[in-house]
Amino acid sequence: MRISRTIGAVCLAIGTPAFGQVATQPQALIDQIDPTATGTSDATVVQEGDGNSIHLIQSSATNHATLSQSGTANSIDVGQDGVAGGTNLLNATQSGDRNFVTASQSATGGELNMLMIQQSGTDNIADLLQDGSGNLISLDQLGSYNSAAVSQTGNALAISVSQYGNAAVSVAQTR
Repeated sequence: MRISRTIGAVCLAIGTPAFGQVATQPQALIDQIDPTATGTSDATVVQEGDGNSIHLIQSSATNHATLSQSGTANSIDVGQDGVAGGTNLLNATQSGDRNFVTASQSATGGELNMLMIQQSGTDNIADLLQDGSGNLISLDQLGSYNSAAVSQTGNALAISVSQYGNAAVSVAQTR
């Protein structure tokens, strides 16, 4: 018999204090770790205004995250570690000001790693890493200084990068 668990998180951080947060420093520090590695981790975080920031670790059979930031300093830092038969999916949107994303996906015996990142606004930067089979990265950086540095290792590798601004990209794919 297989037992499946879902570990979920929903967070809304708008530039007002909540649970002791300072208005200019919204944060969302989320660790979703399934010790049985048979369940699903889901996270949805919406941040509007000021300091922003997100740190998300997901380690389950299947990991899904939808993250949205608008406002000033932005940032997103995600690590997703899945197992055979599962998927890692990250959909992150940032608009306005400093931006920044660092995302790492690994699927042991890998089924699917999917990163969909949209950045519009000022300084951008992405830095994305995938390891496993069925790797897909879609990165849109629209406006301002951009950058990226994308790395994929495994099979079935696909990368799409659109940049408008000062640009710069570095892509590495290894089978």
